[in-house]
Amino acid sequence: MSLNNLLLAAAAFMTVADAAAQSAGIFCDMVDDGRFAAPDDGVAFLPSAAIDAVFFFKNNEYFAPAAEGYTLVGYQLRPTLTWGREQLAVTGGLQALQYGGMDKMSYVRPFAAVRWRPLWWLALQMGCLPGPASHFIHEVVQDPESQLTEKPELGLQVSLRRPRLSAEAWLNWRKFIFKGDTVPERFTAGIKALFRPGSERAAAFSLPASLVFDHIGGQISDYDEPMQSLANVTLSPTLTLWPDSGRFVRAVSFALNAFAFHTMAGSEVRPFDDGWALCPEVALRAKHLEASVGYFHGHDFFAMRGNPLFWSVSNYDASFYEADRDLVTFGASFVTPVTSWGRFSLDFRGYHDVSRSRFDYSYGLTMVLTPRSDLFR
Repeated sequence: MSLNNLLLAAAAFMTVADAAAQSAGIFCDMVDDGRFAAPDDGVAFLPSAAIDAVFFFKNNEYFAPAAEGYTLVGYQLRPTLTWGREQLAVTGGLQALQYGGMDKMSYVRPFAAVRWRPLWWLALQMGCLPGPASHFIHEVVQDPESQLTEKPELGLQVSLRRPRLSAEAWLNWRKFIFKGDTVPERFTAGIKALFRPGSERAAAFSLPASLVFDHIGGQISDYDEPMQSLANVTLSPTLTLWPDSGRFVRAVSFALNAFAFHTMAGSEVRPFDDGWALCPEVALRAKHLEASVGYFHGHDFFAMRGNPLFWSVSNYDASFYEADRDLVTFGASFVTPVTSWGRFSLDFRGYHDVSRSRFDYSYGLTMVLTPRSDLFR
């Protein structure tokens, strides 16, 4: 049996997977809401110090016409101080990104955020946000690598946590403009919801859904770039099974991911205004391991924040256009604790282009350290 037929047979057998598995790669380890959970011990506003650090190596061996390969080597640092208790906490510090081979840092920016919980199930965060990987949206729409390549999210986010429903809405203002500027404003807004109708026993059904909106434009600046308003919708009905305790495999998840793309403004930028995609997947979770396989079929699909390997157009070749894209996807991650405040991760992702019989892949390793220290205690 040829490699192509073998991959198709595997994808046909493993028809669906956990939607979160794609986003829960090595980079979402940076997400840490714990820095806002100051101890509620009756003593108000005792500061605590934290350092979030990630050291990374990621090599993208992409040769498809949709995307070029590259390598990321470097580290991010985020030292912060937090004052407050669980109901209200303020965090301030710095965040910096350094790539290997560059004399200067990519950025050094202030990190400031306030988180308010008016109710036990509702929270409002303003200022810097946890980051794109914290939204847990499928790689097709939100590439988790953006946690390492984009500046910190800055805007506001509302989070809701109920027993059967969790949701969040956020606004990340990417580019601010003044009157007469020659560049457009840019922002990303999104809504993510996860509905769990039943309790988690031997099996459970869940329904993740998301809407991501990207805008490039503005009324008060003078720019040549076309205005764009784009929307991506994701719906991922998921069934998760938990085998008996003591087995190597701790969970098996099946999902049918459905994606939609719509252009509200900027139809002249791409040769299509609307598109869709389906991606059935299956994922296995063990103590330190996660693995997944899926089959992606897209028609005139585009997602500005997603992995460009899934696009019907190229992120570097303006002449490339492929209405239908078919990819068999593979993923495997190994994560192990390093002391009580760190973790080490290995990650592999594979993408087999069915029509071209081409295999693109990426691999990486990450060390994440999150030491904490309560001061004046």
